[in-house]
Amino acid sequence: MTGARVPGRAGFAYTFLDGRDFTSSLGPCYEGETLPTLMGDLSPPRPPPAKDMVWVPGGEFLVGSSEFYPEEGPVHRVAVDGFWMDDHPVTNAEFRRFVKATGYVTTAEQAPDAEQYPGADPNLLVPGSLVFHMTPGPVDLNDYRNW
Repeated sequence: MTGARVPGRAGFAYTFLDGRDFTSSLGPCYEGETLPTLMGDLSPPRPPPAKDMVWVPGGEFLVGSSEFYPEEGPVHRVAVDGFWMDDHPVTNAEFRRFVKATGYVTTAEQAPDAEQYPGADPNLLVPGSLVFHMTPGPVDLNDYRNW
């Protein structure tokens, strides 16, 4: 399988050895990059569960790095089943309807599990998240909130 960046937008363009083509607008893909190996049939197993959803076929790919931080390694192969994804960003109104209908609670609304953070000050294990904004110029990188 070979790949190239889709002209004019971020996306994948796969050409299989048998000549079949597959394109996706999910994420960047650059010529010469190691591409995922798509498994089996590219067609969805059933109709979409909701309108405006697209099928993303399963595949195998390498994840991790041996070039940066130790916790990113080792590089290893993983397999992912195919899944359905909205073909557009979800709006706040759509997410609000989803939460109301399902009772979903985001990770940011859940207190971290103290067992996963041994030695952490329990007063700091509270729900929350950070929102990043573009800065007008350089910032102090010693303050993690500027990252």
